[in-house]
This record gives sequence, structure tokens and C-alpha cells, in this order.
Amino acid sequence: MNIDLSLGKKMLSTALDSRTEPRHRWYWVKEGFSPSLVRTAIETEQCSSSDLVVDPFCGSGTVPLEAARCQVRSAGAEVNPFLAFAAHTKTLTPRVGSIKQWHSIAQDAIFCEALSPLIGFSTFGNSSRKRGLFNLELLNGHHSAVQSLSSAPEMIASVLRLCMLRAMLDCANFVRDGKALRYNETRIQRRFGCDELANAFSSYVSDAIYDIEHDQPLVHIPTIDLTDSRKLLPVSFKGFKVCVMSPPYLNSFDYTDVYRPELFLGGFIESASELRELRYHTVRSHVQALWSPPVEVDFGTEFSECLDAIKSNRDQLWNQRIPTMIQAYFEDLRMVLRNLRLMAGVNASVWMVVSTSAYAGVEVPVDRILSNVGIQVGWRLREVHVLRHLRSSGQQLSKLSGRAQNAMMPLRESLIILDS
Repeated sequence: MNIDLSLGKKMLSTALDSRTEPRHRWYWVKEGFSPSLVRTAIETEQCSSSDLVVDPFCGSGTVPLEAARCQVRSAGAEVNPFLAFAAHTKTLTPRVGSIKQWHSIAQDAIFCEALSPLIGFSTFGNSSRKRGLFNLELLNGHHSAVQSLSSAPEMIASVLRLCMLRAMLDCANFVRDGKALRYNETRIQRRFGCDELANAFSSYVSDAIYDIEHDQPLVHIPTIDLTDSRKLLPVSFKGFKVCVMSPPYLNSFDYTDVYRPELFLGGFIESASELRELRYHTVRSHVQALWSPPVEVDFGTEFSECLDAIKSNRDQLWNQRIPTMIQAYFEDLRMVLRNLRLMAGVNASVWMVVSTSAYAGVEVPVDRILSNVGIQVGWRLREVHVLRHLRSSGQQLSKLSGRAQNAMMPLRESLIILDS
């Protein structure tokens, strides 16, 4: 394990620079990593334009998009239909004149306020409630604008829909706080309406137009597949040279809930049952679903020791299914690493960003366990490179217990590099 934090100083594991990078900024995911990590992997592994770079958890498309910007072939897979849409849309290059024309149409439609089907649904907006995720005026304006794009060319409609979703989030009554959507009093008091939505929409459309006109053209258009990578990787991954990925962390975050607003606003799902079905196709990294029980347990000595320690402290767990979740998590990622090994080309490598976890005051050394799992399915371990520590020192652990102890457990974010 390499504990030199020089790579960590480059903030490779954070997505902060995606907010300003061309195309990436059309929609960036807080839980993602930096486009510079992709560039670093491509340069280190000496990829040529004919090589293939992939990501089985591509989220909003950082890996396939940045590889394409580096003039390298790329492919991504993502189980969340909204994120797959965002990843694909950021690779599109429609005519600027057509974007401007349809933007004007959608901009005017915002103020027509057709009745949104989300009014009265769940927490999105309800005339009998003082609070909703969005004000009713915004839901109606968004619905009207999207309807106005029904006859627009697909590329144009996709770019404008993504810009509109970004604008809606700017005007929402909530903020994302870790695993939850939380109402924000400052936002609520601003009483966002269609004027604010139209302004934000125009700003994001201007960004997209600028990037299309000024960023380097994408020679190799990435393939983005909507699929569950645990079961089967798409044929577009065959013979890859480098895989750069960051699977969901073992932190009990349900990303189907975190991105619920975009899933429903974008029409990617339309009911609670569809949301529940999507949840069952995601990595078993949280306890918000009654998963199929895992059966594999042979993930190495460190896994067995930490799981036994957690089970012995069950009374300190905030959910009794956590031990099962931990076991299922490593079972899922073993499947992914096995699938990647089968699809790998000659001299392939996997760059994987992960984070350790802690439950009941017990550290789960995810980086070392997954390194062992990778070896089990046929990869060779090059190194585990510690990028940064996510929490403060654990010096006070002896004074704490239960959830408080978890909050102080020093966690590390690491880069695992595996070779074929």
C-alpha cells in the first residue's frame, strides 16, 4: 500500500473541477471523480487512439467523455437511466443554430405553465402543502417547456432537457445532503418561480453552446449502455485497455433516492414501483431494499475478521441488516471484477477509486479486501494508492460508541490498480 498522498493533493478523487470543464459541466455528479484522473490513467497506461477505455459505473459520463476528449475510444455502462442519459447527452454535438432556435421556443413555453403530472405526487409539489421539492409554478413551467420540445430533433431535445433539469435543481427547495434530500429554508424563502427558472435555463444553454463551439471535437463518440454491470458487461467493453471506475461506496447511500428528482422530472421513471425496481438493479451498498441474501463469504481474512467484529457489536448498529449488506457488497463487486477480467484485452489494467467504511466502530478496509478479491478472479495487484483521508483523526474513538464512533472513524479514499 502506497501511503504517499501526492496524488491526493491533485484532488483526483473529487469532481469539483467538473463544474468548469467543457461538457462535463453540463451536469456533474458530486460523488464522481476528476476528469484529470482519467487523463492520468490514459497517460500512465500509454493509451493510443485505437485503445479502449471503459467504466462499468459511468454515472454522468466522466470516463467515456474525458477519454473521447483525449481522442481515445471509450464506452460506459450505467444502471440509472437519468445518469445514462446525462452521460450520453454530454457527448452530443448538435447544430448551434438549431439549439438557439429550440431554446427560444422552450424558453417561451416555461411561462405557459401546462399542468405537471407531478403535482400531488409524493413530495414533488402539492397545493395543500406549504412545502414541496419544487414550487408548483416551477413544475408546471418545466412540464410546459419539455412538451414544447416534443417535435425537436433528438439531439437538440436531449441537450435542452438536460439544461432544463440543471435549472430546476438551481430553483429547488432542497439541497442534497449526503444520502438525503433536505429542505432548505433559505431556498424556500426565495420562492423560486418561472423567471428564475428561465434565467438558469438560458445560462446553462449558453454554456453548452460555448462548449460545442470552442471545445475540441469528439472524434470517437462513446458508447453508453443502460445496464446492470454486475450481471453482464456490454459487448462495447470487449478488449478494453483501461478501466477507470468508482463503484458505489460501502456507505449505505441509496443513489436511486438521491437522484429521484431527476428520474421523475425527466420521465425516466413514473411510479414508486418503477423506482423500487430500479433500486433492485443497483449494487447492494445500502439497506433501503430487501435484497436477495448473499451466498459468497470467501473474500479473505480481513473481510472475515471485520465482519465478525461488526456482528459482535450488533447492538451498536443503526440497522441490523448492515452485516448482510457488507457481504452482499463484496459479492457484487467480485462479479464486476470477474466480468471485467473476461472482457479485458492484452495488458489491460483497472483503476478503481474506493473508500473504507466503518460500522459499530469497526473499520471495513474496502481497498485491501477488494484488492484481494481482484486477485481471486485473475487480476494482479500493482498497488493500492491512498489518495486522501475523508474524516478527522480517530484519536477520540476510545471515548465514543455507536454512531458517534462511526462519525469519528478515520476513513481513507484509495486508488486500486490491477493488471491483467
